[in-house]
Amino acid sequence: MRRRLHRAGIGVCAVLLAAILAGCQVGIPRSGTVYPGQGVDPETEESLIFNPARPVPGASQEDIVIGFIAAASSATSDYAIAREFLAPGLSTTWNPHAGVVIDSGQRPVTPEGDSVRMTLNAVASVDEHGTMRAAGMGGAIQLHFELQRVLGEWRISVAEDGIVLDEDMFPSVFNEHSLYFLAPQSRVLVPDQRWFLRGATTATRIVTELLEGPSVLLREGVTTTAFPEGTVLAASSVPVVSGLAQVDLSPEALTAETPALRMMLAQIETSLSRVAGVTRASLSVDQSVLLSGPADPSWAERYPRVPSKPIVVSDGTFGELGTQRITPFGKLSNIVVDASARGITVSRDQATVVYVTPEGVFFATNTAATLADSRPGLIDPTLDGYGFVWSVPHGQPRALRVKNQAGVTAVPPAPWLDAVSIEKLRISRDGTRLVALYDRGDDYVLAVSGVIRGAGGIPTAFTEPVELAVFTERPVDVDWIDESQIALATSSSGSASVEVLSVGGRSENLGPASSIESIAGGNSISQLRVLDSDGVLREYRGSSWQEVAVDITALAKRG
Repeated sequence: MRRRLHRAGIGVCAVLLAAILAGCQVGIPRSGTVYPGQGVDPETEESLIFNPARPVPGASQEDIVIGFIAAASSATSDYAIAREFLAPGLSTTWNPHAGVVIDSGQRPVTPEGDSVRMTLNAVASVDEHGTMRAAGMGGAIQLHFELQRVLGEWRISVAEDGIVLDEDMFPSVFNEHSLYFLAPQSRVLVPDQRWFLRGATTATRIVTELLEGPSVLLREGVTTTAFPEGTVLAASSVPVVSGLAQVDLSPEALTAETPALRMMLAQIETSLSRVAGVTRASLSVDQSVLLSGPADPSWAERYPRVPSKPIVVSDGTFGELGTQRITPFGKLSNIVVDASARGITVSRDQATVVYVTPEGVFFATNTAATLADSRPGLIDPTLDGYGFVWSVPHGQPRALRVKNQAGVTAVPPAPWLDAVSIEKLRISRDGTRLVALYDRGDDYVLAVSGVIRGAGGIPTAFTEPVELAVFTERPVDVDWIDESQIALATSSSGSASVEVLSVGGRSENLGPASSIESIAGGNSISQLRVLDSDGVLREYRGSSWQEVAVDITALAKRG
């Protein structure tokens, strides 16, 4: 029986603020608050102003420390109220923008002479670039404060940079946004989730960080940018006038040709799409406009969409399930049914299918089925948009292999070095991120890595895995829902459940479902389907799982 080690909330870093912000990884909470990421109007964004208490005469050392931490809920006038708790020397040098530790709100303090120790039960951290970080396992965080008398009152003279917010207050102070970079050698926009302080500076922060570059997950060749190297904001802010975000850039932007300028504008407008009041953007150098939006949708593409109908095997037919019947995929339908295929993935154009049987992993088209990998014990394969099938044996998690129908084969080094076995593998539809569900002995891990590709789109390496969830329940299945959300199905004590995990830090439990055998994503949560052990296909509608069809033998995923 597995011992439950970590029901992965965003995790705990057993270090002080500076170490947290430097050394942890992006992660996802699997319980607790669901942080809102969009739908904020200008009035709401500007009106979220907190008025924490100021220092009171005669306050104890402990009260000053507790009050200082609480005052960080207000960023008004660059955290002016929080600075009132600081001694003059620290008040001008303390940097609240260094990052955020998100905690449970339980903060016992212990006086130690002229210092105070505060213990935090951290559940997340956000670094100075807005990237949410996971800490995996760990203990309580110890914050150390030194105090001194200023005009007879206690004030803090030594404290770490950054702020602390509890998990209930955090989404009222910070808002989630996606920065958009480009998949290499393509026009596909890839999201990079960030968290920024709500308010009038959001547009400036987003453009600044967009020019700074992607997070660790998407670096090292996973994504690129249309902005010429060295391009920065020429002004200190991005003003928004009548819905137009005016982005004035440094002279490096003048080296961009027209196609690059168009993609630059598409990157900026898409990244600003969740900022209240922004409807379009303009690019300029020295206030001379180079290009003004709205950007043409053809200049860059969002995450690939797929047909909305589920693909199933039922009553000897493989095809799309409509309201009345299944539309088979021609000869391909017979090939899949005759093979008793499982772990089926269908290509975006629905012309190619990959699946696994006891004989191995196969490619199949209307012409024939071709053996891609004959090793024993292979898990369900996954198919990327470059035409590569990914396969790996369950008991050999580092023996990863990719192959296309032309016979081009690669063996990129698997990044999950602590895995003892691997359960599931899914590539995102844009081909930039790989999700792996694996067993590391004491618990299961759901982790995502960026995919680095060479010529012809051949996968060559990965970025360091980022843990999205660590859990002890039995893993069932996993699939991508859209550009940033992943559905994870687990089972415990005979009851199955599905959670939606965002690569940016949010989670949502979709509630219990019948004994799940497989799960398949579409284009949104409303197109998420599960198949149970009785052959009943269900779809998530509203707030519950609704029966769609019965007598379903297999549920296919879309690549």
